[in-house]
Order: sequence, then structure tokens, then C-alpha cells
Amino acid sequence: MIPNPSSAYFNLQIESASDEKIEVNLLDMSGRLIEKINTTKDKTTRFGEELKPGVYMVEIRQGEQQKTIKVIKQ
Repeated sequence: MIPNPSSAYFNLQIESASDEKIEVNLLDMSGRLIEKINTTKDKTTRFGEELKPGVYMVEIRQGEQQKTIKVIKQ
């Protein structure tokens, strides 16, 4: 996830051996869903231009695998 923190937007690129679809959920710190993004491996996804300054969580899911990353919008 680059850049992090960011004052403009975030770029996300997922490297995976699997071809399963990838779901990215952008959540606020209260756990409310802000945006749902569907993407594929090795594709760069840009998001976050519309976010207000704050801390957000990005949940990345592919099949049974899940990862959560904290991002900061300045």
C-alpha cells in the first residue's frame, strides 16, 4: 500500500499465486464499510481520493485468505 500515509490517494497492488477474485473493503475505524472494490492479482488499484483525513482499515480477501492494513489519510 503506497503511499502510506497519504494526502491524496493510495495505490494497492496484490501479488498472489491464486487466480481467485480479490475483494477489498475500505472501512472507517468504527468498522463501517465505506467502499467495496473488486480487483485481480497484479493489477494496481487506486482509491482514497475522496476520503477525509483520518485512519482507515483496508481488508483484503481472496478465498480463505484475509489481510487487514491500516492506512492514514492526511
